[in-house]
Amino acid sequence: MRQSVAILSLALSAAICVPPAFCRARKPSPSKEAKVQKKVAQVLKAEDDFRLVKLHNDTEALRRIIADEFIGVNQYDARRNKDEFIELFKTFPTAGLTCSGMDVRLNGDTAIVTGSMNEVHPGLTENLAFTRVYVKRDGRWLLLSSSQLLPYDPESQSIKEGSFTTKP
Repeated sequence: MRQSVAILSLALSAAICVPPAFCRARKPSPSKEAKVQKKVAQVLKAEDDFRLVKLHNDTEALRRIIADEFIGVNQYDARRNKDEFIELFKTFPTAGLTCSGMDVRLNGDTAIVTGSMNEVHPGLTENLAFTRVYVKRDGRWLLLSSSQLLPYDPESQSIKEGSFTTKP
């Protein structure tokens, strides 16, 4: 019994004083960090391409940059697949679209982009939050999913003031 307690004490002391390798924080190597930054730049380029094709109602380019299994949910809970989304942009004018505060999270060939955007349409300007998911296929980042929402204020339990404005 005494020997078991001594061995257990020794094992616990070793575990506390010398954490296993998987507990140690490691900085990514410079080459790995460069690869990550390159992927982030590629995803941000895909995000900007998406912004531009929406601005120009370029449905052919939209067809090329959206994955076949795309699903989009807008701030009013309208859900659209790829064909429905492209059909919308045949006639839906966007006069201005700027994005800010973007954050890119990578997991292999999947990227999640979050941020804010200001979208201007005739008679309406909206400030939205968004989440988009991209997948890398055949060397290209394709948009798999896009969700937008009007920012919510939990204190007032309503949409944040200034989230949208209408013009007569």
